[in-house]
Amino acid sequence: LSQKMTTVKKFAKPIADEGSQETFRTVGIMKGTASDLSQLMRLARHHHQAQQAAIDTGKNLVDHLVKITAKMEPRLADVSQAFVEISSTEKQIFTKAEEHNQMFLDKLATPVHQALQKERTTLQAFEKNYHKRHGEILVSIKKAEKATKKSGKKSADQLQQAIADLTNTMNEMKKHRQDSLREILLLERTRYCDVVDLLNNIIDSQIATCQSTIQSLDSQKQHWKEIAQTSEKLSPESKALLNRTGVRERTSTALSGGGGGYDEGYDEGYDEGYYDEGYDEYDEGYYDEGYDEYDEGYEEGGEAYNSGGYSAPAPGGYAAPSGGYGGGAPARAAPAPPPPSNGFRAKALYDYAGTHDYELSFRAGDIITVTQEDASTGWWTGELNGVVGPFPGNYVERI
Repeated sequence: LSQKMTTVKKFAKPIADEGSQETFRTVGIMKGTASDLSQLMRLARHHHQAQQAAIDTGKNLVDHLVKITAKMEPRLADVSQAFVEISSTEKQIFTKAEEHNQMFLDKLATPVHQALQKERTTLQAFEKNYHKRHGEILVSIKKAEKATKKSGKKSADQLQQAIADLTNTMNEMKKHRQDSLREILLLERTRYCDVVDLLNNIIDSQIATCQSTIQSLDSQKQHWKEIAQTSEKLSPESKALLNRTGVRERTSTALSGGGGGYDEGYDEGYDEGYYDEGYDEYDEGYYDEGYDEYDEGYEEGGEAYNSGGYSAPAPGGYAAPSGGYGGGAPARAAPAPPPPSNGFRAKALYDYAGTHDYELSFRAGDIITVTQEDASTGWWTGELNGVVGPFPGNYVERI
C-alpha cells in the first residue's frame, strides 16, 4: 500500500506542460504585434489622403479642358468636341477611382481599427477566464490528492476509486489546457485571415475599376486618334475662310488708269499704303508684346502661368484668367446670370459640375432653359430647377 501511495503522489503532481506555455507565448506575441496592424491602419489612411489629392488634381485638369474650348474658334468644333468628350470620360473615371479609394478607409482602415479593439477585449477576457478555470481545477486536484492519501489507509477498493477520481481531474486540466491553446491559435489565425479578406475586397474593387476604365476608353479612343491625325487637314470652315482671304481685285480700268497710261493706272492706289495698312502697330513691337512675362514664366518654372491662371470668382460672374496668355487680348469671363427669360431649351449631353458656386451644374439628359448665349466666350446662361447660372455651351445641344 505504501508503494501505491508513492506512485499516486508522483502521478498527481500538476506540472505546467508545453501546451500551457505555448498558450501564453502566443498571447504575448499577439499583444506585441498589434502595433503592426495599427501601422497598417495608419498607412491605409495616408494612402487614401494622397490618392484623393491626386484625384482632385486630375478632376481640375480635365475640367480645364472644357474651359480651353470656351476660347476655341467654331472652325475647331470637332477638336473642341474631342476636348469635351475626353474631359467627360476622364471625369467619370476619376469618380470611379474616388469610389475605389474610399475603400481604403471603409474596408481596411476602419475594420482593422475595430478588430484591434475587439481583440484587446477578447485577450483580456481570455487570460482572466483561463486563470480562473485553471485555479478551480487545481483546487479539485489538490482535494483529489488528499482523498487519495486518506483512501490509502482504507480498503483497496476505496483507494482505486480515489485514484480514478484524481485521474479524471487531471484529465480535466489537460482538456482545459488543450481547449485554451486551440482557442488562442484560432484567434491568431483569424486575425490575419480577416486582413487577407479585407484586402481581397479592395482587389476586387481595383479589378472592377480597371475594367470600367478600359471599357470607357476603348470605346472612344479610336475616334480621338482620328481627330489627332487631322492636324494638317483644314476644316470646311477654315477652307472657306482661306478662300475669302486675298488682295482687293484690280479692274482693267484701274490697271489702264482710265486711258491715262498703263504705268499711271498700275501705280494708282499703291502710294496710299494699301499693303502696309494696319501694319504700323506691328512695328511698335506687336510680336514682342507680352512675351517678356511669358519668358519669365518659363524661367521661373511656370510661376507666371500660375499667377495668371483662374482667379477667385468676381461677384456676379465667372472669373477668367486675370493674366491672360502672354499679354494678348484681355481674358473673357462668363457673363453674370441675367434675369430668366423665355429663351430656348437645350438638352445636356454630358454631366457638368461647376467649379464655382454661381455656375450651373447639371447631369446628362437634363433639359435646360437657355436665357442667353455668348458666342465670343462659348458660355451660355440658363435655368434648371429654379437655379440660374453660366455653363459651357458645348456641353448641351438645342432641342
